[in-house]
Amino acid sequence: MAERLRVGCCLLAILSLFARETMSDGAAHTVYINGSLNTETICELKITNSSFRLLFRGETEDSHLPGIGVFTGSTRELQADQLRELLGKKAANGLTPYLYVSRSFQSLFDVSTKEAKLDVTTTLVRYQGQLLVDVAFSNSGSLPFVFPSPNSWEGSFNPILMNSWVFISAYRLDNLNGANPRAKFSTLWLGADQLLNKQDFPGDTVRVDPGRVRHAKFLAWPTNEFLSGRYEVNSMVSIRGVAAPEELKGYVEFSGQDSYADFNEDYPYSLQEKQKFDVHLKGSPAATAKP
Repeated sequence: MAERLRVGCCLLAILSLFARETMSDGAAHTVYINGSLNTETICELKITNSSFRLLFRGETEDSHLPGIGVFTGSTRELQADQLRELLGKKAANGLTPYLYVSRSFQSLFDVSTKEAKLDVTTTLVRYQGQLLVDVAFSNSGSLPFVFPSPNSWEGSFNPILMNSWVFISAYRLDNLNGANPRAKFSTLWLGADQLLNKQDFPGDTVRVDPGRVRHAKFLAWPTNEFLSGRYEVNSMVSIRGVAAPEELKGYVEFSGQDSYADFNEDYPYSLQEKQKFDVHLKGSPAATAKP
């Protein structure tokens, strides 16, 4: 038993040394990580010597890493086994599924400097018998973000065409596992057709400068009736064709920051609200599945 333990400790030491030497051999190592639950959102991790540069195009697998951005830092902040995990686990297509490396990826996220960072925070309230979804895009980095105007978003789910949309789901705090269908709800995919403040997005693109916030407001129907209470609100955003920063050009799909919504009454509550919702349901397509 003692001999096996010594052999195991020696092997671990050798592997740890190998991981460190791999990082200091002067060569650049690039890992391509798919962060998307629905399609391919390719995040690029570039490691040279003891430094890393992460081009983060989003993560919707478990939604623990919100936003998108360009992050830099030192691999010396990581454990050797985390480096091995990042370098060693690849699928047949050469991409590393996010869930294979989620622990190490989280560590990179935590120790990095955010050169560029775009986040979404969602506010959800009742409005005219429906839900007003206020999506706030905030830039906490040092580079501007430019992407297609919400006034042009398709608002429909298509993983092949990689459409642009916002999707909202909400779970009452005593029902985070979703067991009670009356204590959770979602919206359909939201886009230009549901955008209320179109006048705020007159051009083809929207620019969010460092330190600034832009709001896109959507009028949405919940997919079902739901009970009153405090809800955790989860948001996913898909954008086809980010134009800046240059390193993040292309498709992104990411999670929003945690937020909460309070509903003092069940939905629908009044007779008028219920009648309006029933009319909507009769004419609505049965597209209630989550992405």
